[in-house]
Amino acid sequence: HNNMMKVLSISTLVLLFLIYFISCVYCDPLIIDLRSDQTVSELGVHFGYYANVSIGNSKPPTNFNMVLDMGIDFFWVYQENCTKPRNCENTFETYNPNASPSSSGNSTSEFTYVYAAGELRITGNTFNDYVTLFGDNDSITSYTAFAALSQYKQPFFFPDIDTIDGPFGLAYPGSNMGYINYISQLAQNQVIDNNLFALSFNENKDQIHLGDVDPNAYQGELSYMPIIKSTFTPLKHDYYLLWAGVIDSILVNGVSNNYCETNGCNFYIDTASGNMYMGKSITNPGINSNCALNTDLPTYTFVLNGVGFELTPEDYVIEVDSSSGSTCYPGITTGPIFGNGPFVFGATFLRAYYSVFDVDNNRMG
Repeated sequence: HNNMMKVLSISTLVLLFLIYFISCVYCDPLIIDLRSDQTVSELGVHFGYYANVSIGNSKPPTNFNMVLDMGIDFFWVYQENCTKPRNCENTFETYNPNASPSSSGNSTSEFTYVYAAGELRITGNTFNDYVTLFGDNDSITSYTAFAALSQYKQPFFFPDIDTIDGPFGLAYPGSNMGYINYISQLAQNQVIDNNLFALSFNENKDQIHLGDVDPNAYQGELSYMPIIKSTFTPLKHDYYLLWAGVIDSILVNGVSNNYCETNGCNFYIDTASGNMYMGKSITNPGINSNCALNTDLPTYTFVLNGVGFELTPEDYVIEVDSSSGSTCYPGITTGPIFGNGPFVFGATFLRAYYSVFDVDNNRMG
């Protein structure tokens, strides 16, 4: 009897250990390293964040350089017969479904995709194939749907950059093209546990976390807020698309300027925006290009769903080194271009705070 109890106890302990081990592994996010760059123009400093993606099981598969974009809810690449805006095949990496034995789908579809500031008209096909998202250490492969374009007409603001093979869409999956949202498909295929992703941008490593959050990537507690529909933007969409929320108040050196309390302030998160664009909600902080003169700049606190998120001058002053010395640029842009909003929380905010985007619960944190 005693021997039986010992065997039972050991078996129980082993079973509990296995349950704990499997559940912990399953709950961990899939962590993919990203690449980033920093470019300077007359408009200031722009940060770009990029994912490495391969499509198909041809030998070798085709690799694409995708820019993270929170203004579109799916990802697209060019297909081999793309002709507009120019001969795509000689400029970008292109997808050839005939070269990939695992490719399926060939339904020609024309649709209009509307960005926040204009229309992106796309003509192409929807395909299914093996898509691998890979970083320095980890990768994830899933049979998913995506768009391959034969031609498109871009609005003036959309960057025409030869080194980018397409956008890796991270917007909330909408009613039009959200059915081929990449992360939602990972969740539907049970590759990840939850339909969410998190962004961790910092000096050491830029990463996207899929399916769960990584408690080791941030300090303090996560603070969640409900997302709002995109009716307040030029899109006028009566549904979720942009990762958007409400600013309760803006504090300057700890004191509210009462702008949002009086006018109301909506914002959205955008990885493709280098700065925070705050329109008339705050006065120009007066950042000098001579870094040594930036000695008395304010600290801003953005109150979101009752919780204050502080940005110090160290967060929003961008110092760029060159052979001729250091030059400082603003990470917060003010002025009449964006008027009363919507306001944009770009890379300046994302570099300061670990950010979570949760489709299942219609929230971000």
